[in-house]
Amino acid sequence: MKKIFFEKQNIFPLKVNLLLHAHLSRIHLTAELSKDTDWVVLKSVKLVQACVDVLSSNGWLSPAIHAMELSQMLSQAMYSNESYMKQLPHCSPELLERCKEKVYIFKVFYKYTSDGPS
Repeated sequence: MKKIFFEKQNIFPLKVNLLLHAHLSRIHLTAELSKDTDWVVLKSVKLVQACVDVLSSNGWLSPAIHAMELSQMLSQAMYSNESYMKQLPHCSPELLERCKEKVYIFKVFYKYTSDGPS
């Protein structure tokens, strides 16, 4: 009996965690889960902004910076280690890979044309 009660109590934080990760990963969900995600993100942004206020007023720089990064991640719907180009409309993972290849080729070309023997 206790195990069932324990599992029911932990289902809500688990759902919130999964919805936040789905939001940051930009996973398309059903209409009902999408509505839940919108509510969770709205409440999370407010909570994180309150955390930033408290942390910065107490002078705790490092936790305040991490809270600001989390706030930015929630508002942009992407993880902080992902490419900023992902924010652009119609920017797919395939397009990002092609851009990385072209940037690398451009850097190599620029290096050999500027440092090459003249």
